[in-house]
Amino acid sequence: MVNFVPLSQISTRLLNCNLQTLDIDDLFAVTEIHRDTFPESMLSLLGFEVVRRYYLWQFTGPHDVFSLGVFGDSGTLCGYCFGGIFRGALSGFLNANKYFLFWKVLTKPGIFLMPEFRRRFLPSFRLMRRERDTQFHLLQQETDQRKSFGILTIAIHPQFQGKGLGKLLMKRAENAAISQGFREMNLTVHPENTLAVEFYQKLGWEKVLDNSTAWSGRMTKNLVVENQRESSRAPS
Repeated sequence: MVNFVPLSQISTRLLNCNLQTLDIDDLFAVTEIHRDTFPESMLSLLGFEVVRRYYLWQFTGPHDVFSLGVFGDSGTLCGYCFGGIFRGALSGFLNANKYFLFWKVLTKPGIFLMPEFRRRFLPSFRLMRRERDTQFHLLQQETDQRKSFGILTIAIHPQFQGKGLGKLLMKRAENAAISQGFREMNLTVHPENTLAVEFYQKLGWEKVLDNSTAWSGRMTKNLVVENQRESSRAPS
């Protein structure tokens, strides 16, 4: 772990950076970056402790997690990426913290009206009773040669955006997926977050269209095709 330095105490100019695997000792810094990067997300609106518990579950839950942080020359965490195989990233978090979350939501009743609550949290609440069956199904899926490496979240603190750090993290995640034998990657983005959608599309991600009238935000990247592209660019 690199010591956390408050972002307010450092320059917005990033001189050097290095990539390091994150662990639970980085939980505080990860939580702070999430709140600063996504201030209007439901987790952020519910408070620091809710965000902290969410990432604690990602570190300690039954996942095969790839967690990478990009640190500045002062030792400050500037951004991070969580990827891999997640077994109940949201529904498991809700189940593990259901009483605490119930109390927090009651203190902020406006949460029930948020589209994010209806789109993400309600379906996960319905899945909670079937979590054991879902986990077993996911374990079985890992034997499939077309298993997919998921990107759960990527966040770059606003002070360090536009410096190529997001692209760097995504490329490292892609390399990790390829080295582990994954054939594709997947993620979900808010359909109205046009900047994020364009960012992923520039990196070769494609929208997954289903039978509904509106795109749900699901995206995939074919790593086999990407490998072929990289090979064709390499000097002979």
